Amino acid sequence: MIPQLVVLDLDMCVWSPEMYELSEVPKKGVSEIRGDLGNGYGEGVVGVKSDSRVIKIFPGARAALQQYAEGKYPSMRLAAASSADTPHAVKIGRTAMSLLEVTPGVTLRQVFAMGWPER
Repeated sequence: MIPQLVVLDLDMCVWSPEMYELSEVPKKGVSEIRGDLGNGYGEGVVGVKSDSRVIKIFPGARAALQQYAEGKYPSMRLAAASSADTPHAVKIGRTAMSLLEVTPGVTLRQVFAMGWPER
């Protein structure tokens, strides 16, 4: 049986580091680090610079998210939880979600939006 909703804890479960540890909001076109997305998906944005740190999705989390993005769990939706405890930390996290890719050209934010009504 597949659950209808799965809530993933972002910080230190889906990605590293925790957003409250960072101070710089990543900048599109400047902060992205490209590399191998793993599992035969080719190249995409695998890291996002914030200060001297790099936000990265853990390989196991990326593999699970790739399966979800492929439609392996069509009746399931995803939601995110985070320990980002300030508006600035939330902005860093949301920006990272909009830049990090799960498959080429498909961001983490887009994967979490799958199955939800558009606003």
